Amino acid sequence: MSEQSDRLREQAFQAERLSQTISDHRASQTLKSIAAQYHAQADELERCKGSRSNPFVSQQRDEHPE
Repeated sequence: MSEQSDRLREQAFQAERLSQTISDHRASQTLKSIAAQYHAQADELERCKGSRSNPFVSQQRDEHPE
């Protein structure tokens, strides 16, 4: 995981914890939605980081053998 995705996940966990401590249903649902968005953003960062590294480099090496 990257440092940025770690921070997003920590924000998500904080929102989830807070959503469990408040009695206002609408606010609780909003916090759960925010947490889900943070998790999705962290997932996307990790997906993008993984897809940019090895496959592209190995593809370039295959196309241009020395």
